[in-house]
Amino acid sequence: MKVGDAVRRLGRDELERLVRLRPDLGRARDVDDLIHRANWQGSIVAATEELSMTGWVTMSAACLAGPAASFEGIRKLVSLPEEVLVEGASELAALLLADTDGETLDLHGTLRQQLPYPFGLGRPVVTLLESLVMDDLRTILAALGLDEEGRKADLVERLSGYLLAPGRIAQLVAGAPPEVRALLAEFDQRGYPCVDAEHPAEQDARAHGLLVRPRWSEAELPREVGVALRGGLPLGIPYERPAAVVRPVSDAEIAAANADAVAAAHTTIDRIARIVSLLAEEPVPLRQDEALGVREVKRLAGALGRPEHEIAWLVEVASGLGLLKRAGRAGSRRLASAGQWGGSATDRWLELARGFGTTYRHTHVAGRRDDSRLLLAPLAHAPSLGDPRPLRTDVLQIFDVLDASSALDPASIGPLAHWLRPARWGSQPASPREIAAFLHDEMESLGLVAGGRLSAPFQALRAGDEDRARELFEGAAGLGHRGFTVQADATIIVPGRAAPQTSAKLRRFADVESDGAALVLRVTETSIRRAIDAGETAEGIVAFLTEHASHGLPQPIAVLIDDVGRRHGSLVVGAGRAFVRSDDPALLEQVLRHRKLAKLGLRRAASGLLVADATTATLIGALRGAGFLPVAETPAEPAAVRARRAPPADPAFSHYVLDEVPVDPAAWALRMLASAR
Repeated sequence: MKVGDAVRRLGRDELERLVRLRPDLGRARDVDDLIHRANWQGSIVAATEELSMTGWVTMSAACLAGPAASFEGIRKLVSLPEEVLVEGASELAALLLADTDGETLDLHGTLRQQLPYPFGLGRPVVTLLESLVMDDLRTILAALGLDEEGRKADLVERLSGYLLAPGRIAQLVAGAPPEVRALLAEFDQRGYPCVDAEHPAEQDARAHGLLVRPRWSEAELPREVGVALRGGLPLGIPYERPAAVVRPVSDAEIAAANADAVAAAHTTIDRIARIVSLLAEEPVPLRQDEALGVREVKRLAGALGRPEHEIAWLVEVASGLGLLKRAGRAGSRRLASAGQWGGSATDRWLELARGFGTTYRHTHVAGRRDDSRLLLAPLAHAPSLGDPRPLRTDVLQIFDVLDASSALDPASIGPLAHWLRPARWGSQPASPREIAAFLHDEMESLGLVAGGRLSAPFQALRAGDEDRARELFEGAAGLGHRGFTVQADATIIVPGRAAPQTSAKLRRFADVESDGAALVLRVTETSIRRAIDAGETAEGIVAFLTEHASHGLPQPIAVLIDDVGRRHGSLVVGAGRAFVRSDDPALLEQVLRHRKLAKLGLRRAASGLLVADATTATLIGALRGAGFLPVAETPAEPAAVRARRAPPADPAFSHYVLDEVPVDPAAWALRMLASAR
């Protein structure tokens, strides 16, 4: 395929479609630059991720068939219906990945290099036999009862001619011992399972040409053997689109689902706020790679009473919102709070909902294990995972096709997404079903999905109507039980499903003990202190409980809340690295007002005492430089005073970023056409 010729044949409409499908080409300055970019390997690989299963199957079949393969040859090779082949060829041509005249399909040369194993099949048996040494070839010939004499080229020709005889490989596979067939099937399914070269089953398979070790470190299943194992179908399964499993839903069910979505959002908001509060009280150490370690995740999980993988996800989301920051020196960094989360519950949900589509962090797999059973730690740097935003777009695209009275079975999301974008979903750290399940769980927890549908507030937000999204979110928040019972043992019981706003308010100053058929919480001194730290007041908590408690507020609970509110803040802790003490108030006032000492951060802590942000040595030197005669107090300074000033904490490391502004397709197409004249 000659990309230059294909580009120069494109009209305005085709160019507009091209830049929509391959937005990286929008950076092209003119048609020559466009041709150069369209030939760039990185752009081609990115374009293959936009292929549907139809385009992917057509591309893989064309790779099997060879350069400039005819449609008829491709159809015979993989048994594709003609309309599928035509649709796939058109998709490839629109992406500048292939050229077609309606009878042949010529793929871009880079695609053949990038796809040496179409449909997951190995290389042809002839190619693999040519990589073997003479002794290995003679071993296979002897096992098959063939002549072992001749040059290497003669041996390869003799052996390949025997193996490629019609039905021969299928006959060898069928006649192999069960353990050999099982090993071959494992190679076909997993690609390169870890097998010892001395394993008897592998030695038997290699002796009969059913498995080849082109290098000592790896074994490969010949393409023809893979096809035989798949019953003669290179694709392995019939070409059939998975069906979306949907069910009808009533208006009442939709309203209940919207209420569930908002309740889930309130719960997530509360748990994020609790994590931020805990890390404000006590920052936790990070690993050397600045990810959050297992021990710290376990500690947070114990404090919140939630599973570890959920804590890992909450930490990822909180950091994405800029609520957490890394502090301290490199090598001894700590994860700390970057401040309280402001705004109403609706404002917070809007932040979460917008962030779902824009974060480039794989929040949905944090705390999970990949196919190798390796734990994906929260905040870990994992560039190999790629950009997760297209995955989220694919899932939303699947929900978008639902009509107003249908709900989707979550189990069908994975197969549908894999069919929609096989290259993208097939390269993830887990199977498409698992990744889709993780994303669906995340969307449910964020209040974006409930009952197999996008929630009404999220649909309004995606449509660009933020005011309507706010109205729907706050309206759904009023559904459910608002009343509850406060008992003398400091427990609060909400029967049935609590209204999201009520549940969120209670969770701010009470700890959840159970959340099943009824919501049970307990008020403690620690939970009240945490709420006051977050901005609540003792008077406000008492007023809320008095207003909504169906049987009144027991006096012991009111006394407990008032007592915590009275004692809260009676001690104030501040930062200070050195102090200046004197019995002469006038002298201290002179020091406090001296211009040369302004940069030390001196301030009055008590009568006869100033504190500073500088170390003791720095403070003494500055005072002497200003004309004073200080002395260092004994005994020796505490280690905290001698410590050097730590570097300032880096800013909140937000993972929620905006996409680049796309070019105007119409103007870009006109510019390309003008440059081609």
